[in-house]
Amino acid sequence: MQPASRPPRAAAGAVLIEALVAVAIIGIALLFVVGLLAHEARLTARAAAQHEAFMLLEAALEGIRAGAVPLEDAVYSDPLPPWLPIPTARQALLRIDVAAVEPPVRDLWQVTATVHYRAGRDVLRRSVTTRMWLR
Repeated sequence: MQPASRPPRAAAGAVLIEALVAVAIIGIALLFVVGLLAHEARLTARAAAQHEAFMLLEAALEGIRAGAVPLEDAVYSDPLPPWLPIPTARQALLRIDVAAVEPPVRDLWQVTATVHYRAGRDVLRRSVTTRMWLR
């Protein structure tokens, strides 16, 4: 009976190198996955903040149409009026600018509502401009 032949020493070292390369590849792939998850969480927070900003713009414009908000230039930063859903956690600032249209038309106003808000570490701005017939 012949003794089992052992692989050469160089072959045993090659298996170790292959294992180290495989571990390095898996580690790099996991870093990419963690980076994608962190970016996805940031995008989700940004989408929620943008939704709140658009709700605030809509509430402000509808408040002007309903007569609950005065038709004048104004800046709102706290949710004291109960109809105005200003998100204090986002440090939102609502600015309403009112101007007569050019050429002048009776009872037609151009209204611009702009909200500045925070989404994570980013400060963003959304704005809506519309024309309203108001008496």
